Amino acid sequence: MAGISLSGMASGLDTNSIVDQLMAIERNKIAKQNLRTRAIESQASGLRDVQTKLRALKSASEAVRSVGLWANTQTLESSNPARLTVERTGMSPAGGHSMWVRQLASAEQEGFTYTASAAPGELTVGGKTVAVPANATSADVAALVNGTTDLAVYATAVDGDTLVFTARKTGTAGAFDVTGSQLAPDASFNAAAKDAEYSVDGGTTWKPSSSNVVTDAIVGLKITLKGTTASAETINVGVPGVDTAAVKEKLKAFVNAYNEVITATRAKLDEKGVRDPQTATDAAKGRLFGDTGLSGVLSRLRTVMSDTVAGIADTTMDQLLEIGISTGAASSGGATSNDAKIGKLTIDEAKLDAALAEPARVRELLGSGGKPGFAQKIEALLENEAGTSGVLAERLKVNSAEQKRVKDRITSIEQRISTQEKRLREQFTAMEKALSLSQSQGNWLMGQINSMQR
Repeated sequence: MAGISLSGMASGLDTNSIVDQLMAIERNKIAKQNLRTRAIESQASGLRDVQTKLRALKSASEAVRSVGLWANTQTLESSNPARLTVERTGMSPAGGHSMWVRQLASAEQEGFTYTASAAPGELTVGGKTVAVPANATSADVAALVNGTTDLAVYATAVDGDTLVFTARKTGTAGAFDVTGSQLAPDASFNAAAKDAEYSVDGGTTWKPSSSNVVTDAIVGLKITLKGTTASAETINVGVPGVDTAAVKEKLKAFVNAYNEVITATRAKLDEKGVRDPQTATDAAKGRLFGDTGLSGVLSRLRTVMSDTVAGIADTTMDQLLEIGISTGAASSGGATSNDAKIGKLTIDEAKLDAALAEPARVRELLGSGGKPGFAQKIEALLENEAGTSGVLAERLKVNSAEQKRVKDRITSIEQRISTQEKRLREQFTAMEKALSLSQSQGNWLMGQINSMQR
C-alpha cells in the first residue's frame, strides 16, 4: 500500500535511518546557504545604517545654510515673565519699554436658578433662541447651550438646579444677556466683564483691552498679560541681527552628525569577520571589514571638510578651519588623539564666537548668502553617496539581488532534497518488497524439496 515504509523487514537494514542521514548531509547545504543569507543581510543592514547617517548629515548641512537661520531677528526679554510674556510678530524698534498692568481682562458670568417644566420652553442668549425640551434638566440645558457653537456663552450646571453662563470672550466685548421663563436670577454667581488696563512707557492713561493678549501696545510685539504688576515692568527689544546662538547650535548639530558618520562607518570597517562561521551571529560579523567603498566615502568626506571654498574674495575665511571646525590637535600631552586619527571633528568655541562677530562672512562661507559655499559642496557629495540614486543605493540593489539568488537557491535545494528523499524511500521500499518476495519464494521451494524427501 502507498505510504507504508518497509524499513529493513526483509534486508535487516534500517533504511529509514540511511535515508535520514543522507538527507541530513544534503540539508547541510541549506544551512550553509542560510548563513550566506545572514551574511548578505548583515552587509545590507550596515550599508543602510551608513546611508541613513549620511542623509542625516545632509539634513544638518541644509539646516546650517537655511535662509531662516540667517534672517535678522530680535532678542526679547521681560523683566517679569510670570506677569508679562513677549513674542515677536514683526520687526520692533530696538530698546527698552515699560509696561504697567493694573487689571486683567475677565469674562462676564451670570447665575440662574433653573426650574424644569413639563412643557417645552426656550432660552434667549444674545438675541439667539435655544429650544428647551419638556422635562429637560439643568444638565440637559447646559449640554444644549454648549452644543450650539455660535452662542456667545457656555453653560455649567451646578448643584442640580443652578445654571451658570459664562462669556466665551473676555472683556466688555463679551458681555451678554440671557432670558427665559424657566430662569430666575441668582446673583451669587454673577461676575461683571472687565477689560484689561495697562499703560506703556510711562503713559498716564490706562489703555483698555478686551483680551489679555495685546498686539497694539508696542509695534511688532504680542504681549500676554498674566497678572497685575505692582509697578512698571521692563520689556527689552534687541537690535535686529543674526541669532548667533542659533547658528552655533546648528553647527554643533552638523558636527555631531558628521562624527556619527565617522564612528558608525569606522566601526564597520574595523569589525573582523569569523572564518567558516557556524552560527548566524558569527555569519553577520565583519561583512564590511576593510570595505573599499566605505573607506572611499570617508576619504572623500575628509577632503571636502578641509577644502577651500572657491569664489570667496576674503581668503582668510574660506575654510571651516577658520571658523573653528576641524579634526583638532592630533595629540595632547604627547598622547595621540584617536578621534583626530579617525577624522572626527571638534569645535573651537572661542574661534567660532570670534568668527560669528562678523556673521555675514560666516554665512558666505557656509553658502547661505546667495552663492554656493561649503554646504552645497558637501551636500553634492552626500547626494552622490547616499541619495536615492547614489552609490550606496546601487550597492543595496546589488545586495538585494544577491539575497534573492540565495533564496532561490535554497528553494531549489529544498525541492531537490524532497524529490530525492521521496525517490530513495520508494527505491528502498521496492527493494524490501523484492527481497521479501524472494525470501517467500525460497521458503516455498525449500518446503517443496523437504516434502519430496519424506
